[in-house]
Amino acid sequence: MSANDDSRDSGIESAEYGQPRVEPWKDEDRLRRLYHEEGKSQYEIANQFDIKQPTVKYWMNKFGIDTRPSNREKDRQSIYRFVDDDGKIMLLERDDEGVNYLVYIHQVVALEDFHAKDVFKKGNDVHHLLGSPHAIDVPENLTVLSKSEHVRQHAEGTATDDPETVLQHIFDEFDPELEIDESDDNADTDTDDGGIET
Repeated sequence: MSANDDSRDSGIESAEYGQPRVEPWKDEDRLRRLYHEEGKSQYEIANQFDIKQPTVKYWMNKFGIDTRPSNREKDRQSIYRFVDDDGKIMLLERDDEGVNYLVYIHQVVALEDFHAKDVFKKGNDVHHLLGSPHAIDVPENLTVLSKSEHVRQHAEGTATDDPETVLQHIFDEFDPELEIDESDDNADTDTDDGGIET
């Protein structure tokens, strides 16, 4: 093994005028500055030096440079799922300053048919049309009402739509041209193989 090979293994290579030079990704101060002060990702640092990300990760670990959590880890840590007493699903996100943001799943689903300013307007509620022990969070089952109208409908017992009406809206959404054959013409078909017609 030559002297040059030894210097490469130690992270030092020959430079002009015989001065040893540390490869930039093996320079602890430089890595720390790029990652923490400049906010670059390991991938960005690797691209800057034309090396692979695992090499950057290896040297950061070797120098004990603290790493930021990945976006996926941040999302997992900061979003929490709850179910309230009415069976409605809530998502709670806590930002870096400790501020909480709470949103119901049915509010998010309602955005498919309603504008965000109406869904999240103070004084409005997203109402489930179909009365059910469990929230059915599909756009066809949701409408936006003022809080006073929402309370009034529940107080009068008019807050729940007929299940057939809501379900028909759902099925029409899939295929409005679909015609259901309600005759029993096929019900009397004789089969000899356990109900499977061949």
